[in-house]
Amino acid sequence: GYDYVERLVYVKDQSKEPDLCSLGTALCEESRIKILKFLLEQEEVTCKDLEKEFSFSGSTAYHHINIMTKSGLVKTRNEGKTILYSLNEKYISNIISVFNKFLKKKGK
Repeated sequence: GYDYVERLVYVKDQSKEPDLCSLGTALCEESRIKILKFLLEQEEVTCKDLEKEFSFSGSTAYHHINIMTKSGLVKTRNEGKTILYSLNEKYISNIISVFNKFLKKKGK
């Protein structure tokens, strides 16, 4: 069956303002930036895809994608026993909104 509680928690978390500290942690490693670009090109990938593309070990691929998932940059989808990873566009849109707040000047 489908875990509706988990999905509701996920939806609730997406409406929160992004945690910029966890975003910084997710982006501070060059390999993760490369993974983001790869996700942009491929739309969905597995850990095996990351292993092949970047010559990572299984644990290294999982480590990087796990940090990115925990930060909210990447979302997951299960297809049978396979976990597919993709960019979390809603989260990225929320990040842009937060940064736009920094650009707005008071009184305008």
